[in-house]
Amino acid sequence: MSTNKKVFCSILWTLSALVIVELLLQVRSHIRYGTSVFNLLSKQTTYEFDESLGLKLLRSNSIIKGSQAIIETNSLGLRSPELQDKSQGEIRIAVIGASSVMGTYTRNNEDIISYRLEDYLESAYPGVGINVINAGIAGYGLGDQRQMFERIIQPMKPDLIIWYSGFNDISGYCHKPSLKVTSGLPQIKLPSWLLSIELVTKNTVWLRTVKAGKQGMLDPALLDVGAYLVRVNQFLDTVRDAHIPLMMVTNARAFREDMPVHEQISLSETARYYNHCFDLDGLHGVYNIHNDLLAKSAIEYGNSVLRLDQIMPGSSKYFGDATHFSVVGSDYVARLFSEHIFSQDLLFNDRDNQTAAEGSLEQ
Repeated sequence: MSTNKKVFCSILWTLSALVIVELLLQVRSHIRYGTSVFNLLSKQTTYEFDESLGLKLLRSNSIIKGSQAIIETNSLGLRSPELQDKSQGEIRIAVIGASSVMGTYTRNNEDIISYRLEDYLESAYPGVGINVINAGIAGYGLGDQRQMFERIIQPMKPDLIIWYSGFNDISGYCHKPSLKVTSGLPQIKLPSWLLSIELVTKNTVWLRTVKAGKQGMLDPALLDVGAYLVRVNQFLDTVRDAHIPLMMVTNARAFREDMPVHEQISLSETARYYNHCFDLDGLHGVYNIHNDLLAKSAIEYGNSVLRLDQIMPGSSKYFGDATHFSVVGSDYVARLFSEHIFSQDLLFNDRDNQTAAEGSLEQ
């Protein structure tokens, strides 16, 4: 066999192997989560972009099935029950955030934070109609969350906003602005739906050092957090202008600084994948800085703060990965939310709601 033919056969076999691996990964993803390239082909994607709202939302009025998750959505594209006009005496709470709120590692709707919180509050306030709305969409940053409040949640007339913002904005520190190319060949980009590339990248996270000071890693102490703080305050301004009470919840993580280092390394793997410019110490630093900013701003605006980052246990018992809650973790967080709401009397902050609640209790 000639050299050229050998090279051609090698390339052909390599491409064939890659195609087979990608196909198997897509099938696996479709079976587990109901999400794959097959959804694109059938136009049954998990998410849809609503042009009128300018928001990415879940596919509305759907049951998105997989062996690992079943996501049921309402007409608004939220993982929440259908909402009717607000009734007399009804208490509405909206939990706004990203994938942790939506329930990335929660198989059934009934086990996500919003559902469990509603159960706990109904037990704490028997006879009061309480409706907890899940307003979390995977991938949302602070700007998206503010639009979610303005365009979907505020018209629903909520009595309380619970804000669990998540860590998505942190990855922005790792993405340098791309330079515009004025000449030369066009850049080739791989399709975003390719799973084999993501698999390779995720499984090589261990190659990154866990020690501070590695070349190329960012020092949290030198970060410019001004843009992040502006987005935080914009959200708080918007909710304040709507005259709706807000409960700020700082962001918890599976890996805690008091754990053995090897355990932190294992639990932080996905965080290091999505925030590749930070090592383990860097992640702790930037997470702590952001949580402190969230708490400080909320207090300055006169809002209640739950420091979940300080009181939530770590470990794989409560988390499915570095930052997303397991079913056990979601229930634990929902209980902490309800206890904080009850202890701070956040639901009945006006006379009308209090009177309606007392009337329900008397009945």
